[in-house]
Amino acid sequence: MKLWRDQIEKIDETLLALLVQRMNLAKQIGDYKKTAQIQVEDPSREAELLERYSQTAGLSPEFIEKLFKEIFEESRKVQGLHDEWERF
Repeated sequence: MKLWRDQIEKIDETLLALLVQRMNLAKQIGDYKKTAQIQVEDPSREAELLERYSQTAGLSPEFIEKLFKEIFEESRKVQGLHDEWERF
């Protein structure tokens, strides 16, 4: 049991590190969008990604939708609020 939990913790740490990387990229995209005067939210892009991920991930579509809606929401926040992410 401990071995499995240790493996899960390592995976969780990897997920967190990847999410930080994703948010740093979102910040860069936000900087570009601000300069180019492009709206932060892109519903068609999000819908496209949700559809693709739901079909290919091998997880329940409901879980994928909940997970990525949260990720997308945080990414939009980061794109609009750059200063909070300067520390990463």
